Amino acid sequence: MNNTDCMKHFDNFTFKPLMHIHSTMKHLLFVLVCFFLNNQSFAQAPSYDDLKILFADGKYEKLVDKASGYTTKEKTKKDPIPFMWLARGLYKISVSGTNDDAYKNAYKDAIGAMATAFKLDKDGTKLTPYQDFVGQFQKSMVELISNEVTLGDLNKAASWVSKYYKITRNPLGAKFLDAAAKFKKGERGTANHMWKEAEKHLIDVDTIETWSDGDKNLLKIGVMQSAECLIAAKQVEKAKTLMDSIAKWFENEEDYKTKYSELFL
Repeated sequence: MNNTDCMKHFDNFTFKPLMHIHSTMKHLLFVLVCFFLNNQSFAQAPSYDDLKILFADGKYEKLVDKASGYTTKEKTKKDPIPFMWLARGLYKISVSGTNDDAYKNAYKDAIGAMATAFKLDKDGTKLTPYQDFVGQFQKSMVELISNEVTLGDLNKAASWVSKYYKITRNPLGAKFLDAAAKFKKGERGTANHMWKEAEKHLIDVDTIETWSDGDKNLLKIGVMQSAECLIAAKQVEKAKTLMDSIAKWFENEEDYKTKYSELFL
């Protein structure tokens, strides 16, 4: 068989079947793409415009009810966004007040909703548009913590701190204050271990510029309380080193300067 005959043989018996297979594959690929796109449209999370409208209109109880519905639906229960809207509604109710007993724990419920949102948003990308609210909420919690510290009740402060851990990605201040609370409860071994770990992490912090005001303030409070405890344990130099380590961020703030003077001057 010469080359020409070979080519004819290839055309008749190989190329045509391949053309048929190619056509079939194209059709199959088209069906699969359509199926994929169709499923994607169903799987895609909603825009939650209804929640945005309810929030803008100040209808916070309806917002909570609607957002709660999304948190239980199969398609949206693993989406952090409705949990964040739930937290926003509950927080607004806790601030504005209500006679409905269903919302008597609105603030704590808001913490729970935000904590779930943080847990679901593992890489922190989906909650980026809500950072202003997160910062506002964190600041409100740190104010509660600060009030308890001022009253000398580190146990109550620590109970808030245990919740704060769940709504921040910068827990260093919480760890320092937690350690101070453990120390004052007589759990000195635990406190020393926590301080050692927290100090290691503090060394690695180059800047707190991107931290929320709540995270920053809690770091300052936690370190100041820890320094006070270290002095009580007769570790003055360690306390001074710890206070000096955050001076680059807080040396011009009145409460830091006052505490530093009280402890070392």
